[in-house]
Amino acid sequence: MHEPTAHPASTGLPFPKVPDVIFANWREAPHRPGLGSGVQTVYSIAISGCLKYCARNGIRVTTASARAYMDEVLRRGLARQPDLWKEGLNWFFRMGRQHTSARDTGALPSLGQADTGAEPWERRLIERLRIQHYAWRTEQTCREWAWRLAQ
Repeated sequence: MHEPTAHPASTGLPFPKVPDVIFANWREAPHRPGLGSGVQTVYSIAISGCLKYCARNGIRVTTASARAYMDEVLRRGLARQPDLWKEGLNWFFRMGRQHTSARDTGALPSLGQADTGAEPWERRLIERLRIQHYAWRTEQTCREWAWRLAQ
């Protein structure tokens, strides 16, 4: 019997094992003042498409995977305003890094935002649950059961 190997990305690109950002509540962020409703819609379409692309291909949400997603969008001609899609993805990573770095500046994040797991397998589980927008209590239950099975 052979040892299990990591699921390779369908594009064959080398993607990091850890996501660049974990930004679970990104859907609320574009609706803050400063972005017009049309821009908010395009950003949401681009970001949700990228997250689905990553989930479908079993890869982490990183700038490299976002670039691969945009390459596919451009190749297939899916975006009417590709520059705005790129701007939306850049906004996602910029805001996500600010959101993630709030932990480092002494600001107190919510318990759900701060806890990103102790083990690599747990971080992957958390990322997958948060991408799919599961509730915090559901995430806790899944993690508790995963830890029981891991022991």
